[in-house]
Amino acid sequence: MKDKEQTMIQAFIDSFDWGVLVSLDRQGQILINDAFVQAFRIPREVRYEMSYESQISYIGSLFRDEEEFIHEVHDTETQPLLETQELLHTIDGRSFEVSSKPIRLEQLVLGRIWQFRGSAGLQFDHHGAAFVVKKRQELLTMLVSQTIQKRSPKEILRNVVNHIGQVFAVERAIIYQLDGKAPEGMRFEWSVRAYDAGYKDYYTYFQNNPWVWNFYSQLQCNHVETTKNESVRKINTLLQQLQVKTCLSFPIIVQEHLWGVLLLHSCYQQREWLAEEIEFIEVLSNQMAIAIHQYELDQQLTSSKQKIEASNTTDELTLIPNARRFEQVLEKEWQRLAREDLPLTVMWCKIDHFDLYYEVYGEELAQKCLQQVSWAIALVCQRPADLVARCSPEEFGIILPNTDLDGALFLADQILSSIPKLKINHLQSPINEYVTISIGINSIVPTLAMLPTDLVKSTRKALQQAIASGGNRINLGEMLSVADR
Repeated sequence: MKDKEQTMIQAFIDSFDWGVLVSLDRQGQILINDAFVQAFRIPREVRYEMSYESQISYIGSLFRDEEEFIHEVHDTETQPLLETQELLHTIDGRSFEVSSKPIRLEQLVLGRIWQFRGSAGLQFDHHGAAFVVKKRQELLTMLVSQTIQKRSPKEILRNVVNHIGQVFAVERAIIYQLDGKAPEGMRFEWSVRAYDAGYKDYYTYFQNNPWVWNFYSQLQCNHVETTKNESVRKINTLLQQLQVKTCLSFPIIVQEHLWGVLLLHSCYQQREWLAEEIEFIEVLSNQMAIAIHQYELDQQLTSSKQKIEASNTTDELTLIPNARRFEQVLEKEWQRLAREDLPLTVMWCKIDHFDLYYEVYGEELAQKCLQQVSWAIALVCQRPADLVARCSPEEFGIILPNTDLDGALFLADQILSSIPKLKINHLQSPINEYVTISIGINSIVPTLAMLPTDLVKSTRKALQQAIASGGNRINLGEMLSVADR
């Protein structure tokens, strides 16, 4: 498992205030959350440095019934689909409800989640609380499993909404992104059929009324018909239109910023939420914030990489590819066309008497000249596979895959005639009153016995001959063969 997924799972389980242990069978490693470390005083070397077997052995030694714990672990290894729940006692007299559930990807078992919850903190004979414990485990397993599967945060949030709606038997479960910078932000909605209609404009209302965001910036349990709080009167009016009796809301805080809100609507009747239920869903909203933050970091990293890559392969002045990109594409096309036995043509173009132009008209006009000429060439070579690149201050390289000499000559004629039509004054030029260009050209069916640089050298030599012959013309390179090497 890559560091990113492991970091994300670690952040998920660290957000719980009870002990969580994730064993990843195929990686032979165990992830332990902070609450587990604190509850059992786990040394650093046990958490980070020990092998899987040594970690299990150490954890087992913390319990009076060590053999029972080790036996249970071994049972799950031989019966990977087994779900367990036991009450175990530590050697210092504490009791823990220890439960485990497999992490599955369809029929494949990826690992196991163990949860250790102090029995003093939860009455397990309370039906509602025991139900929450079971469903809490299912949701946590789903989150870890989908992280291992590299599901996107959007997929995770959508599944969380669906699971919460069903697990906690509400009529609606909703996640809305509240962000002025993202008017078309993320939105995920789940509802039972009887209450499916009438709330589709709810998201628009949120986005158009930012004052609502302040209300949802804290955990709220709002009984719509009984509340007398004037500050929420407008909100309650809207909720009544949506047939909501109780609205339980949780802010999703990302990097101390209100990213969005999780809303649970009870529409059939008012609902008194259990403290255990609220606690669990609050933890779950924190986990969603972790997933969102990781997603945003990944997006920023991808964007930065793309910008760096673009800056490394794009000419800053003309915004067309640079020499580095030319070399990359040439090598790639050479290999491809050699396999497919198809022709490859390269052109090399140079603005005639550009040094003289620079001396007479100055740097600013010279740069504009380069821009106009490069764009004019690019307008001629418009196929997706064609590449026009600025390869030196006044020279441009052109790659034309799957183009024979006749096709290339047709394009070269178009380029040659298009440049004077730009009517860029060059009154001191001995060739024309406007800027002109010279072109060297050569074509070959690539072979692995030759190098792409052989074709470039031949093409540049043809360009020099065109310039020596007076410029503003096309010159063909000599036919290449393996013997020329």
